[in-house]
Amino acid sequence: MAAPGTFLVSVLLLLLCGPGPCPAAVHSHPEVECVFFNEEYMTCMWGSREMPTVNYSLFYWYKNTPNKVVECKHYLQDQGVRVGCHFEQNELIQFQLFHVRINASVDGKTLEIPSKNMSLQDLVKPGAPVNLTIHNMSNNQLQLTWASPYRLERCLEHAVKYKSNKDTSWTELSVNGPVFSLPSVDYEKSYTFYVRSKINQFCGTTQLWSEWSVPVIWGSNSTSKGTVEEWLHWFGIRTVLVPIVSCLLLLVLVILLVRMERVWVILMPRIPNPSKNFDELFITHNGNFQVVKMSSSDPECPQFLFVKVLASRGRLEAVTQQMGYHPQYLDSFLKTQHYLMHMDGPLPFDCRHYIAIMAAARHQCRYLVNLHVLQFLRAGGDPQWLRGLEFIPPKLRNLNEINKILAHRPWLITKEHIEKLLKISEWSWSLAELVHAVVLLAHCHALASFVFGCGCEQDEGLGGRGSLKPLSLGNQCFCEATAGNSYSQELLRINRKRSLDSCMELDSLRERMQRIHVETEGREEMRLLQQDREEGLSPLADTDGVVTGATNLACYMQDPDFGYQDFARRDEDQTQVFRVQDYSWEDHGFSLVNRLYSDIGHLLDEKFRMVDGLQSSAMAKRQGCEPSVFKRGIWNYIHCMFGIRYDDYDYAEVNQLLERMLKVYIKTVTCYPEKTNSEMFDRFWKQFKHSEKVHVNLLILEARMQAELLYALQAITQYMIS
Repeated sequence: MAAPGTFLVSVLLLLLCGPGPCPAAVHSHPEVECVFFNEEYMTCMWGSREMPTVNYSLFYWYKNTPNKVVECKHYLQDQGVRVGCHFEQNELIQFQLFHVRINASVDGKTLEIPSKNMSLQDLVKPGAPVNLTIHNMSNNQLQLTWASPYRLERCLEHAVKYKSNKDTSWTELSVNGPVFSLPSVDYEKSYTFYVRSKINQFCGTTQLWSEWSVPVIWGSNSTSKGTVEEWLHWFGIRTVLVPIVSCLLLLVLVILLVRMERVWVILMPRIPNPSKNFDELFITHNGNFQVVKMSSSDPECPQFLFVKVLASRGRLEAVTQQMGYHPQYLDSFLKTQHYLMHMDGPLPFDCRHYIAIMAAARHQCRYLVNLHVLQFLRAGGDPQWLRGLEFIPPKLRNLNEINKILAHRPWLITKEHIEKLLKISEWSWSLAELVHAVVLLAHCHALASFVFGCGCEQDEGLGGRGSLKPLSLGNQCFCEATAGNSYSQELLRINRKRSLDSCMELDSLRERMQRIHVETEGREEMRLLQQDREEGLSPLADTDGVVTGATNLACYMQDPDFGYQDFARRDEDQTQVFRVQDYSWEDHGFSLVNRLYSDIGHLLDEKFRMVDGLQSSAMAKRQGCEPSVFKRGIWNYIHCMFGIRYDDYDYAEVNQLLERMLKVYIKTVTCYPEKTNSEMFDRFWKQFKHSEKVHVNLLILEARMQAELLYALQAITQYMIS
């Protein structure tokens, strides 16, 4: 019989508990168990048998952000009661201490459960291995291979279990890599294999194994050694001899067709018609092809490059003609553009040309838009897309935001813009696709500056407003012949008339450049931009250019009023300066873009170096200094307008090197290319040749493109690090 004291204790406990939960149950804290499934998502589960109806709330934070406590966004419920929490991948940060606290409210009292600290790398449960494959290595040896859905194979260890149909127990062995060899098998038996994985000791301390894989079976009860050898014999015949015989028959058929074609050509000879590719060349030269006579030993001469372009495209665009003044650069430019638009890459060909249309439309460049509309249709693009952004897939339309920012204010791009495009959804971008698109956008934005700066927008063949007439190149210019010959005599007369003024301007330029070496001023790049604003170096005040034809391009862009604003303003807080010493093309951008979009980094780097290495002995002789000093001043002035700073450069040199009209021209072509007009091109540097002005426009093109790439690639790098 139970003691009376025991009975009294039981009665007291019953009275204390009453109809509600017992205090002992209230203090029975649930344990939180978290599992990080294949580093894709995580679930934290809890439960209390004593109080199954209590709804707990989960709060979590990281060691480095103790003040940022976040409540679970996705609770897991069982019959209306919270039993766990689901975490998406973007809510988790590895290699930081993860703190969890749960609490609940019972009878007006809050139960505080002590927090639990966890390391996410110790909670990973890999996915089950897949693609189990058995290979016959020899007469009595089998090799089992598999693949793991977990992204870091070197962090896994595996367990293989197997048994034959005559065994009563499983044999389980540990394996470090995704290969397992069974040295001896019995052909009278059938074998069943399973594999599972877990994180090894080098990457974490978890004991969570993955689920066992789908089994793979080798052999059968009726299989004999002779049957297997016979099966292998017929397998070799089917997999080796049959394809070889098929290829030989196909080769014989091709030879017969070629022989029949030759017989047909002999009976009905074909007369080639070269007029398709050379009509324009024949008409402009009146049948005189001596003007394009070239040396076979100099494949970089402009005439050679022009004929290559003419033969491949059927016409010679104005951009190619202008760049022909610097054939080495033209060769590098054509290779890069061909790789971007026509070689294998992450983006489809029609999407590449549509992205180029979107980029050119930001600067209302009809020349480039019309060029890429034709290429878009030739690549099989949907004509409905040409009706505007409302008719294209959302994935392409989502690119509009960074297109707008890169075109006008690239310093505003952040990792959040990158994350928005890469987040997991039906219309998400991959990193490789995004890098390809960013390079295309920067290329076309900068090329629009060159198009307007050199007057290529006036090319009639692509919907322009007039005829392009570049200056002569050498004794007789191939470009000039394709655009008209009467212009050169008039230019010669004008240049002679201006010769006296040119000498005076040259003397003034020499004096300014000599003062650079004796005057020292501090780093003044922000003051330089503010001074530009005070002096009215905006094209809105200095030019009367009117942008026409914007209405037909409005369908390709959103927020058309968004444009360039000066990086530095006296009445605003100073924007964060981009320091090249912290993130440069050579040390950071080149490796990133080359890793995500193979070989494009080498082509871009060659183009940057090529424009920097272009020599102009005549320009150097006139200036009385090294051309590199002058080119660096232009390059750094352009980067300064985009907020990019070189700590080792004295920005006081810019005001000494660049006269006011040249600065107006550079800023207009760089920031407001659509407002450039021919008068502005003629007014700056009257004493310099047309080829030297083209050289300046090439510097603008490459400096602007590199500036956009630096900002975009830095944002991508920050996203990858975070």
